[in-house]
Amino acid sequence: MISTWMKDATYGVNAQLDLLTSDGLIPVGDTQPPDLATIADSVDDRWVIRGNEEPPNKPALVITHDRVPQFGGEIGTDRRTNDLVQISLRYFTIHGDEDQAVQDTAHTLRAIVRSLKVFNSNAQEDARKLNQIVLKTCTQILAGPWREKVGNALVSGAVVSSYDVIDLKP
Repeated sequence: MISTWMKDATYGVNAQLDLLTSDGLIPVGDTQPPDLATIADSVDDRWVIRGNEEPPNKPALVITHDRVPQFGGEIGTDRRTNDLVQISLRYFTIHGDEDQAVQDTAHTLRAIVRSLKVFNSNAQEDARKLNQIVLKTCTQILAGPWREKVGNALVSGAVVSSYDVIDLKP
């Protein structure tokens, strides 16, 4: 569901990159980072599921679950169950130029966080529900530089978002 949100033409990360520019939030002298060419996740994209493969096109955002929810309870009951899930959004840069990569990473992470803030708002509760699993409350968003080589690609930043999650039909 976060992958679908990040691709959204109005609220997604590429839309937020445009808003950073139009809202005057990119400093004079900096350029707007290129739009993400790939947004993929560990649910729908086999190359992400296999792990340690670089995105087919960059820049890219790769979304994975770092902490999978563990729902307790009795089998066959109607009791709702809660847990915590951590979701990582890793940004793969396109630039070999380190200064430009650092600049693009900072602006792209800001766009990701802005998109998540809208996603987490009360008005978007339906967007946080899929197959009777609901991301109820965002308990934390962390963003910062990250250095990781994956194939020939470089992850230069990441956002980790933690959610209270509930299974409505255990």
